[in-house]
Amino acid sequence: MGWPRKPNLIYWAIVYGTVAAALTAVHAWKVDVPRIEEQKRWHADVLAGRAPRPYNARVLQPLVVEAVCDAVPERLRDDVFTFSYSGIRFVSILATLVAFELFLLAFVALDPARLVVLFLSGIFALGYHGYHYQPSSVLDLALFTVALLAIVRGRDPRLVPLMVVATLNRNTSIFILATYVLWHGPALAGGIRGARREWAVSLGMAAAWGLTTLGIERLFPGSGWVGSPGGFIVYNLSQWRVWLLSGVVALPLVTGLIYGWRRAPSALRRIAFVAVPYVGLHFAMAKCEEVRYWLNLVVLLGPFLGLAYETLTARSGEP
Repeated sequence: MGWPRKPNLIYWAIVYGTVAAALTAVHAWKVDVPRIEEQKRWHADVLAGRAPRPYNARVLQPLVVEAVCDAVPERLRDDVFTFSYSGIRFVSILATLVAFELFLLAFVALDPARLVVLFLSGIFALGYHGYHYQPSSVLDLALFTVALLAIVRGRDPRLVPLMVVATLNRNTSIFILATYVLWHGPALAGGIRGARREWAVSLGMAAAWGLTTLGIERLFPGSGWVGSPGGFIVYNLSQWRVWLLSGVVALPLVTGLIYGWRRAPSALRRIAFVAVPYVGLHFAMAKCEEVRYWLNLVVLLGPFLGLAYETLTARSGEP
């Protein structure tokens, strides 16, 4: 695939740019501005190495925003603080939508691809529920989506530096490595001799994740943990909001898997299993009513939604 055609660029700029701007504005009004004092405290705690784990390790955006804030007069700091985080959010959402469309086009036609992007856009704001300062989530989604696109297009060398950036933002970037390994599972299982590039990239990504994680922990040590697995599991089992909001996301994805599984190529079916440890980790380490966690699964399993649409359309005889 070459560079996108001009009509695509115009569409992305107008439609996806508008969606990204609207979602960024809603977040600024509903989360950022009303809770700026809490955000400033968390921002400062991360940079000072006082934030509890795992938040202590999410240093990329605080470092960038702090550098921007240091470059302006003190009287402008609050506005620049909010604008900087909002700017990262806008770019992240726009990159997610564009990369998601291109990822989907590896498996389905343009119409169902854009329908699935619309689904992601429609539920995106549900991810704003339940927190006051979690800027890492939106960039994590963007980098995960870009990584999936690189994997399916065979842009393997780009994944190692991308892993460093993603890990500086959030150490759940390890799921990028898991996706890559499953995508190339048969080649990797055949041994190093027949899959030198795949083994080199896998080991490079693992080293990038491990060394970056260790470096962050050394420079920004955490002050304990924000919660315990037992406490999170009890919470997630007992709260109706967890079941309701998670179900809003899960039902379409399960439907997509049911109707799209047979049409999916084997590599796509393999990477779908990344969802199992992903859900397990967040069930034990997070409050699962926070829909922002599940947006990564919408991207990972989005091709099945597109394939399901094509399957059901073919059955009904509609164009």
